[in-house]
Amino acid sequence: MALLIAIVEVVLGFVFHPSGRISSMLYLVIIGGLGMAIYGAMALRVRLLDRFIGEKA
Repeated sequence: MALLIAIVEVVLGFVFHPSGRISSMLYLVIIGGLGMAIYGAMALRVRLLDRFIGEKA
């Protein structure tokens, strides 16, 4: 997860620099959302969420 986030962070660094308030918030939303999506996908893959969503999901 950290490797993928680091790669996206480097790529986003070329597009825009998180130096202002708006760009920092956009940067945070993109990186944070991607991190949550990767964590959720990995949790589903290793069946960590079976207790919450059921085994058939």
